[in-house]
Amino acid sequence: MTSAPATAGPPSTPSAPAAGSPARRPPGLRAQIILGVTVVHLLLVAAVTVDMVERQRAFLTRHAAEETEGLASMLAVNSSSWVLANDVVGLGEVVASLRGQPELRYALVASASGQVLAHTDHQKVGLYLVDPPSQAMLRGEARPQVIHADEALLDVAAPVSSSTGEHIGWVRVGQGQQSIIESLATVRRFALIYGLMATALGVLFAVVVGTRLSTRIRRLLAVSQGVRAGQKQLRTGMSGRGELGRLGAAFDAMLDDLQERERESDRLESELLHAQKLESVGRLAGGVAHDFNNLLTAIVGNAQSLLEGLPPGEQRTCAAEILEAGRRATEVTRGLLAFSRKQLVSPVRLDLCELVRGMERLVARIIGEDIEVVLKVPGQPIQVYGNRGQIEQALMNLATNARDAMRHGGTLTVEVDEVELGASEVALRGLAGGRMARIAVRDTGAGMDATTRARIFDPFFTTKEVGKGTGLGLAMVYGNLRQHGGFIEVQSAPGEGTTFQLYLPLAPPAAAGQ
Repeated sequence: MTSAPATAGPPSTPSAPAAGSPARRPPGLRAQIILGVTVVHLLLVAAVTVDMVERQRAFLTRHAAEETEGLASMLAVNSSSWVLANDVVGLGEVVASLRGQPELRYALVASASGQVLAHTDHQKVGLYLVDPPSQAMLRGEARPQVIHADEALLDVAAPVSSSTGEHIGWVRVGQGQQSIIESLATVRRFALIYGLMATALGVLFAVVVGTRLSTRIRRLLAVSQGVRAGQKQLRTGMSGRGELGRLGAAFDAMLDDLQERERESDRLESELLHAQKLESVGRLAGGVAHDFNNLLTAIVGNAQSLLEGLPPGEQRTCAAEILEAGRRATEVTRGLLAFSRKQLVSPVRLDLCELVRGMERLVARIIGEDIEVVLKVPGQPIQVYGNRGQIEQALMNLATNARDAMRHGGTLTVEVDEVELGASEVALRGLAGGRMARIAVRDTGAGMDATTRARIFDPFFTTKEVGKGTGLGLAMVYGNLRQHGGFIEVQSAPGEGTTFQLYLPLAPPAAAGQ
């Protein structure tokens, strides 16, 4: 009966891991360090242990050979006179005196022809004695020689010489090696204990080093992954003189620098968006303001004529209100026109120190007696190119806002100085240079929260009551600084007051005679 042929199937392929089964992870850094250090340490311990055992073996063997050679030499010296006298009895006594030597297997004295003259024991001689040395080996040699050596027996031959140096015989001494074997066993036990202790210490060292290194590297990895996930405030907190400590400190410094650059980029991007928004609003405001100003001119002129021709009464009061509303609308229109301008009007060389000193009395009258005005102005001039009226208007707007923020009194500080901006800020702001004039206007008022601070330069945004503010004051200040090629920054927090910093490009040095 024949079996049916098996159906041929596709060649077998390695089975893929089942879906959902965890992938086999490679050993971590800690395991690799522990394994590597342990293997290297084991190899070193094994090499040191083998070397120690071999050195001890060589020492014990050399020591045993020296003792046996000394015993053979002594027997040869003591036997020389008896060999010359051919006195077997005396030789027997000399040989018998060696029977108390530990581990002595045999001792014999032979003539030059090879005849055994005396020995310790026939049975031991027959059991342990190896082939005798040849005459050629001993002839002319005046020292003992090892004939045979293994772990069981050390066989040493020594020549017997007369007083004239003539070779008259030889002696043989066979010494057991049991003490060496026991000593080596003890050495091996100690070597094993040493190896185990050294291995345990090596593994402990590897665990400590591997844990320390892997912990720091895992910290670096965790921080980098966290930063990639958006947790930009994470830091490794690592320090030290080692490579990993310096790497962690450099990594933290890099993250701090990146975060600072990102904050600076966000700030400049916000300013750019704000400038673009103001530019769009300015274009619209400029177009509307021109037409609206023409209408207001007619309204104000007719209201003035009507007011002059009416007697006191309700109609005259209404005409006065129309005239006042027209004038206020005219001021708003003028603000819109100033805000919409892109070019600086009639710029001249100005000394900011002299300008700020000249406004001291006017500012003091505007803000009231319960607010102290402090000027910090250097003695040397700080010159810029600009429009005096626009700069004075900007300072008056800031002083008025400071007065409204300090309803219960306080201090208004105006400081003028020169500053040097960083290259990155100069490039990002598109400035001509980093040397700038700065006017800082600082009050001790209520301050602003972040939401208000983000909108204070928007046109028509105000925190004042209806009818008490147009929302164009700070927008006009912002526009004036932009027209002068500068910029403005604000620092404020609730309960900590507000500081406005106005930056203006310095004027180039004046030529002789100017």
